[in-house]
Amino acid sequence: MEEVTALPGWLEKFRAGDDVFAHAWDSAGAEDRALLKTAIAWHFHRWGISDASELCERRSPREGFCTRVSTQPVDWVLAILSPGFSSPARLLATLVPALIAGVAHPAVLSVGEPAGSVAAALELAGIEDLFITDVRQAGRLAGELQDRRIAGRLILFPWTGNDSADDDVSELFRSLGKKMRAYSDSPRPSLLITEQPSGISHAELNARLLWLHPDARILDNRHEAQSPDAVYGVSPCSTGTPLSASMLFGSGMEACWTGPSPDFFRARRCAAFLTMEDEA
Repeated sequence: MEEVTALPGWLEKFRAGDDVFAHAWDSAGAEDRALLKTAIAWHFHRWGISDASELCERRSPREGFCTRVSTQPVDWVLAILSPGFSSPARLLATLVPALIAGVAHPAVLSVGEPAGSVAAALELAGIEDLFITDVRQAGRLAGELQDRRIAGRLILFPWTGNDSADDDVSELFRSLGKKMRAYSDSPRPSLLITEQPSGISHAELNARLLWLHPDARILDNRHEAQSPDAVYGVSPCSTGTPLSASMLFGSGMEACWTGPSPDFFRARRCAAFLTMEDEA
């Protein structure tokens, strides 16, 4: 595959300045940053490092075939943030697996000023290619990357507002998603608080979750029948936790979420050949 060494030069004028990251860092409290650091560490713990390029060959002259399968990180990842998107937890759950897979420089395009919590998450994850632009430029960049005919992934972080720009981003995503592999975050998650963690009040836990998922609906035990997306405050010995929830997180893991696996950000190529029994 062709190696991508840099993003298009015209994009540089849209690059977020250091002041965006500095302000985001200052506005996020030490506790908030600690939660995000825990989430980043957990993603690496969950998936391990998988950034190596691999080549596997199976040769059988008796059967008459030779098959080679190569695997390597995709050449580019482009994440588009809709106006108002502000969930650092879901951002990390989607982009950290790209880093784990070996994608060197995921590009993040924010349509409008990015939320401080999102910029802080990018800073902590070491993702520096943040650009503040509009839908037109986002479409231009995606089109140029696609035209290179190299492996890439398109990511969309939609939001729940009624902004026309958000509708434009969604339409752009639907159009491009027909031509390349794409992933979209799911907004408005339902989060259930069960047991009360020691050392933190219910109000504090509620506020913590809403900083990490501002569009979330926070439930409590009275709403167990409503199929939450994730359950928080779970202890290792918990019983009676709703089986419908696919994510259960203990105290201190509030910034954790699940997204695509690193495998989504890797490209595979299969090559097959005929061979003869008398070949060495």
